[in-house]
Amino acid sequence: MPQATASQEKSAVDTLLLAAPVAWKGTLAQYAGRLHRAHRSKREVWILDYVDEAVPVLARMFEKRRRGYKSLGYIEGHPPADFEIQTDPALDGDDYAFDGSQSFAAG
Repeated sequence: MPQATASQEKSAVDTLLLAAPVAWKGTLAQYAGRLHRAHRSKREVWILDYVDEAVPVLARMFEKRRRGYKSLGYIEGHPPADFEIQTDPALDGDDYAFDGSQSFAAG
């Protein structure tokens, strides 16, 4: 799975790992929008959203993102059991299994 940053756009990106405290729907829409660029190998897109719900301000921001995901047409759920996040081979080449954090798939 290719990785992308704000300065490096790749249309094959199909998964967003969100671990930053974002609450504004516009930022969320911008991040999610990168996933929806057409690519022949892309079948579905996922946003994996990590949140520390024990921290009240982060939990509130997550609730705002939850509403934002819904308004953007995403469905909350969990990816298939065999879902794996492939890392950059330069970082050891290991794959990491999804740990069960909240995830959203395009509906």
